[in-house]
This record gives sequence, structure tokens and C-alpha cells, in this order.
Amino acid sequence: MAPPETSAQSRPGQLAFGLQVGTTSGLTVRIQPGSVGLNVQLGTSTTAGSALHLHTVLEQRFADSPLHRYLGLGLGLGHRPGSDPARQRLELSFSALVGVNFFLNQFDVHLKVMPRLVVSPELEPVLDRGVGIRYYLRPRSP
Repeated sequence: MAPPETSAQSRPGQLAFGLQVGTTSGLTVRIQPGSVGLNVQLGTSTTAGSALHLHTVLEQRFADSPLHRYLGLGLGLGHRPGSDPARQRLELSFSALVGVNFFLNQFDVHLKVMPRLVVSPELEPVLDRGVGIRYYLRPRSP
């Protein structure tokens, strides 16, 4: 039984763009400058209005499976709208990113869970979920 591949998710220099739907829906970008990737999500959130989330990501293939698992840590900024300007607020959160994905040619189909801890303006735990698809600009390595 071969050990799992830790960098099989993509070669350094890979770039992917896509869409995601869930508690945060919008655009997703994956940048792979080296063995650790950067995941960027920009969209609207059911919990924070507009949201931007940045995560470093490590990905690993399950042994004898087309599925990969990934884990990341990151930060989020959100703007919670309100009809009363006094109730609008900017939110800062720390988060983890946990998910599974598989690849079809240059497409990455992913399912993720993102537990967040909003630390400003007040402490609040949040659980975001989503599913998405990304397109890699260059063919991925096997």
C-alpha cells in the first residue's frame, strides 16, 4: 500500500478560479505557489453579508481513492449590513477550512466546512458550509 501523496493536488504555480454556493456563496480562487496553497473566497454570506476569507491549504489524496482531503487555517473579513447604519458592522474572524474534493481534468469539485470564530466586534462561533467547482488554467500533474 503506497503512502498518500501530499503534493498531488497541483504543481507549484497553479491557478484556479471558480464558484461556490452555501452559507458563503460567490467566487473562489486557488493559488498554489508551492506545497502550501492559498484559498481565497469572496462573496455574500448568510451570516456576515459581504465576506472575504483567506486560507492557507494543505491537501492530501486518500490512499487508493480519487478523493482528496484538505485542511487550512485563515482569516475572514465580513460586513454585516443593516437598515439602521448603527447596526451595520465590520467583522473579523479566525477560521479553519476542512473539506474533500476530486478532480475531473482541469476541474476541482469540492465540499467544505468552515468553522469560524468571529472575534470582533463580539465573540461569536459560526459554521459555514459550501460546495463548489474551480477550473485550473493549466493541466494538473498526475
